Amino acid sequence: MKEAGVWMKRLWLGWSHVLFPPSCAICGTWVPEGVDVCEGCVAEMERVRLSELDDNVLVRLFMQAAPVVRAASLLRYSPETRVAGLLAEIKYRHRPELARRLGRWMARELEGRGMFRGIDALVPLPLTPERQKERGYNQSECLARGVSDVVGLPVRTDVARRLFFHTSQTMLSGEERRANVEGAFAPTVSYGELCARGEGLRHPLLIDDVVTTGASLMALARAVEAPSLSFLTLAMAGAYHARYPSDEEVRRETGDEVTCVDVDGWQ
Repeated sequence: MKEAGVWMKRLWLGWSHVLFPPSCAICGTWVPEGVDVCEGCVAEMERVRLSELDDNVLVRLFMQAAPVVRAASLLRYSPETRVAGLLAEIKYRHRPELARRLGRWMARELEGRGMFRGIDALVPLPLTPERQKERGYNQSECLARGVSDVVGLPVRTDVARRLFFHTSQTMLSGEERRANVEGAFAPTVSYGELCARGEGLRHPLLIDDVVTTGASLMALARAVEAPSLSFLTLAMAGAYHARYPSDEEVRRETGDEVTCVDVDGWQ
């Protein structure tokens, strides 16, 4: 019976590639097996060009509420772009495996620039238990696990919990976003006991899918109560875009190639 089940599974997997050939997660174009996003969509996704990880527009944003050391984001988000489609895939269309591969890509892009130096744990932005059950996974945790696959740091989901979820941040103003998440996170009982003994995290990296005003991550930072904090998101949106320099200026300052993203780096 077990062998018959294995045979049926293999048969279905074989036919599924014929009936449902692999396609780009964003535009639906055919892609080779194992590839999530086509080269065309990858080329159209604009990179965030932060030449310094310890002094940039995100660092200055998070300075308002946390002892921030470094902050980075990989992609520039705005509505009706390829990046918006990518975020929708990992957040609303049950693509946890895609989120994990994107986490690996983030880690490979930033590892050589010192992003993970001194970090003792990766802490994804938590969902409420009800929200996580409804979605089936936490996309921020999937991103964090992808980062962990590359850099080997532990993913800590036992540090903080989300107490409530009032409403989505998507359509709210900056002030409304801050009010919406005020007090939304708290340390777990076990982590609170560690902190009371002086054994809490010293320098965690807080991870989320997208930063707009930073309200959610700053609320999480207050719950974690670490002496040093760093922040990493897949995308950056909102009013905190720095002026984007020319490709030549970016190459001169950072040595980065900015015209294309290596699709193989996603796998």
